[in-house]
Amino acid sequence: MAELAIIALCVQTVFLFFMVESFHRISPLAPLLNVPAGLIAPLVIPLTLLTIFLPEPVAKLAAWTVAKLLHAMSAILDFALRLPGATLRVPSPPVWIWGVYGIALVALIWAVRSRRFGVLLAAGIAVLGLQTSVALADFSEMPPRQPTMTVLDVGQGDSILLEFPAGQRILVDGGGVSAGRFLGLRDESGFSIGESVVSPYLWSKGIRKLDALVLTHAHNDHIDGLLDVIENFEVGELWLGRNPMSPVYQELLRRAMEKQVRLRWLTAGMHIPIANGSQAFPEFSVLHPPAQWQPRKNDQNNDSLVLLLDTGKITALLTGDIVRKIPAPERVDVYKIPHHGSKGVKLQVSAPIRIISVGANNPFGHPDPSTLPALRTDLLGAITVTLAQPPRIGSALTQPSRWYKLATLLESH
Repeated sequence: MAELAIIALCVQTVFLFFMVESFHRISPLAPLLNVPAGLIAPLVIPLTLLTIFLPEPVAKLAAWTVAKLLHAMSAILDFALRLPGATLRVPSPPVWIWGVYGIALVALIWAVRSRRFGVLLAAGIAVLGLQTSVALADFSEMPPRQPTMTVLDVGQGDSILLEFPAGQRILVDGGGVSAGRFLGLRDESGFSIGESVVSPYLWSKGIRKLDALVLTHAHNDHIDGLLDVIENFEVGELWLGRNPMSPVYQELLRRAMEKQVRLRWLTAGMHIPIANGSQAFPEFSVLHPPAQWQPRKNDQNNDSLVLLLDTGKITALLTGDIVRKIPAPERVDVYKIPHHGSKGVKLQVSAPIRIISVGANNPFGHPDPSTLPALRTDLLGAITVTLAQPPRIGSALTQPSRWYKLATLLESH
């Protein structure tokens, strides 16, 4: 058992890089859990193979034994996962951290083989310290000098990250399966926009904490991704409008309360300042829904929470999927066109920057020509607007990262 524990610890130490960079996960209890797994697996494998050749009564006994062993291993795993800190979701640390970690790991291996106790102690402390840093330290990017708004490319859905100079980060919607409410795909598909698209984007920026999650309304293409985001990140508040108590909405509320996330219900007329020293801006104004709004099961688009962000210099209107006409400014600087640019949108707002979050080749025919011209996520990928005067626009395609440029260079050769 001691040898199994040592081997598991060595494997975890060496493969930490791959666990973090590929899965954004650290499991401190994994070496301990690998001990019973290492004891059970050598029994399960030969017994399973023997069931092919053994007579039926003996084969049934062998199969029963295998089932009991696997149930025991599952029970140990379920118990361990309930313990605090059993598994941690972590962002990617800076590259230099991995460089130092590699040097410390080589020194540790050399010290063990050379029996150099002093080097062994120093390298062991360095490896443990770096592992703790990867698990707990804040490596997030410096806050932007001006508020920024990034409309993520989540296909036929919505997800918008807002970042502010004082360090606050707010995620509006989390994307999801657009046809899930019609076809039941959310229950059938193992793919999750929140786990596979939204969370990796946030981790790529070193983010561990979101000051607020905002759910505009409880359609799958807005809410599904939030179910994973609320599990993967520390969340300060969950902002909500008025929504029918659908199963997915109830699940989001359950997870929020389990994580002790503060719930804040918003109604028209409310103003939410974003702390920025003594300055009054930035500030959110809630335009919809009114306090007396009654959600209807077949009209959830109009449940949408509509927010006007005023930075003091720039205004941005975040509309969810609202299709009805509501009291709103006639002109803003940045306008997120509602409902993926559908034909039925009645909210007409003038803006020099118009953005549509829409999936490529979607079956709904979005966007309708009447909502164009506009910047589109299906053509540009994630779209970032710096809310300065004048606003600046960039996207993953117009301003590719160094990794995108490297991949393009390698492909061309």
